Amino acid sequence: MELEKEIKERLHNIERRLEQMQFEPVNSRPGWLNFLLAFVTVFILIVISVGVVSFLQGS
Repeated sequence: MELEKEIKERLHNIERRLEQMQFEPVNSRPGWLNFLLAFVTVFILIVISVGVVSFLQGS
């Protein structure tokens, strides 16, 4: 009986820790910031692509 109680306690503690890990992300950014980073990245890639194409056409 004692062993069963100890196992249940440990299982309960592990489940509680798991829930805390799932519901508290360590490094989460708000959605608008993710969108802004993606937008700026794509914009920079487009500018670089246009620059490379215009450079190749000028040569």
